[in-house]
Amino acid sequence: MSAPKKSECPSGDGQNAERSSNTVIIPPAQSLGKQYANLRARCALAGVVLHQIENDFGKTVYIVSRWALTRELSDLDAVAAWLDCVTGRNHG
Repeated sequence: MSAPKKSECPSGDGQNAERSSNTVIIPPAQSLGKQYANLRARCALAGVVLHQIENDFGKTVYIVSRWALTRELSDLDAVAAWLDCVTGRNHG
């Protein structure tokens, strides 16, 4: 006799495990805040300062500074890509 497969085991509410949904637990606004905090910590470890500001047109932009270098980046994905380039970190 073998143990039931995962898809055959009931979950706490009586539904099968395969019927569970993969919904986002963190709302997008909080996810953006978490991504910013994570990148800010990575920047700090690399000796980079990261600021989030509004430009003259009211759009959120990100300013990164390291030594005498300052850059304005349009979004957090651009910040992550720039930081990977500066630190030599390769995500692949």
